[in-house]
Amino acid sequence: MNSLGSQDLVVTQRFAFDPTDNDETRRQKQAIFVVASGCSIAGCVWTAMYAAVFGWCLTTALPLLFVLIVGSTLVVSHRTRNHRFVVYAQVFSIIYITAFIQWTIGGVFASGFVLAWAFCGPITALAFFPLRRSAIVLGLYLANLGVTVAFDDFFRRHGLPVSEATRSVFFAMNLSVSSIVVFFFASYFAQSAQGQRLRADQLRTRLDEAKAKQLGPYTLDEKLGAGGMGVVYKARHALLRRPTAVKLLAIDKIGEESLARFEREVQHTANLTHPNIVAIYDYGRSADGEFYYAMEYLDGIDLDALVRREGPLPIARVVHILRQSCDALDEAHQRGLVHRDIKPANIMLCRLGNRADVVKVLDFGLVKEFGENSGVTLERSITGTPDFISPEAIVDSSTVGPVSDLYAVGAVAYWLLTARSVFVGNTLVEVLAHQLHTAPAAPS
Repeated sequence: MNSLGSQDLVVTQRFAFDPTDNDETRRQKQAIFVVASGCSIAGCVWTAMYAAVFGWCLTTALPLLFVLIVGSTLVVSHRTRNHRFVVYAQVFSIIYITAFIQWTIGGVFASGFVLAWAFCGPITALAFFPLRRSAIVLGLYLANLGVTVAFDDFFRRHGLPVSEATRSVFFAMNLSVSSIVVFFFASYFAQSAQGQRLRADQLRTRLDEAKAKQLGPYTLDEKLGAGGMGVVYKARHALLRRPTAVKLLAIDKIGEESLARFEREVQHTANLTHPNIVAIYDYGRSADGEFYYAMEYLDGIDLDALVRREGPLPIARVVHILRQSCDALDEAHQRGLVHRDIKPANIMLCRLGNRADVVKVLDFGLVKEFGENSGVTLERSITGTPDFISPEAIVDSSTVGPVSDLYAVGAVAYWLLTARSVFVGNTLVEVLAHQLHTAPAAPS
């Protein structure tokens, strides 16, 4: 907004300002200030126009009288912080004074656009009065209009002597001034309506955010990351107040099969008790039916980010990381489970007390029981990450077993030692073809 627009906005907001006003009262005060000020400016224009044509007479004094009445009540309303004074002055002055102007000049076709100015009276009443009172004001306006039309010839004969050329000038000037006034009001109320819609949208967004931040007993604080299976948030329990990571399934992006697999991930992972596997605290569904589970919050870095930041790792450190990862997978394999998505991003290094480089294996979202054929997993689809997927998972995912996880661990070791993937290709198909048919190059 430019500086002029900002100043206008400040003046509008200051009119009859009362810090105890609610939003609706503030809106009404700003609106009546705009309406009354706009009509007063139009009254000044008409005063100057009539003075130029007739000199100073009753017809010239009538629009000036309107400006004085409405201007005075604007001051009174501002000082008393009560905008009702100017509302009533605007409604009744504009209806009757414009009618007198019409009658003193005569000729509805010559000066009838003054009645468009008078129509701001019913509009003002409709904006600030109850519907029944607004209907009364509209009736008064229509009565004035009816009298003007019915006695047009009488007013023409007894009104001020005005030549046809002057009447044409009146017609053009009244049309232009009335159009400007109407356009001014329409622009203001359109902008005001747009502002109301924006505020309503912002309020709706805040309500949605507040609703989304509360998931069962957990309050979501910030988004930690997102993947194919869902979004992970940092959260805290309403009672325990401990930091927690909450994973939420994006139902709109995946179907019922993936939902079932996501729920199964929780059940399988919750049964694993190895210290190098992320611990599951709780799971459930939100009021909207979204499935989530709460797990321990890990303050650390995953192997993918670690290697990208530090480059190839020392052999001793790689061995330390792989030993813990294999121990974690060993428990899963002993329970008849295979991870199927071992990759650097799913292995995190944390500090627990004085112990550094403590491994936590994450995301059992693609976990599968040996020999499982429940129809939940899409057996003909490729499950896993291409750079770390085993050849058998590419050919037939139903044959995936513990050796598939070990193959992925080997690919992770290659990444840790070289900061490169085992195979590199320009396309996904090329990478998968290398996994099937190409012998890997030695790390060094």
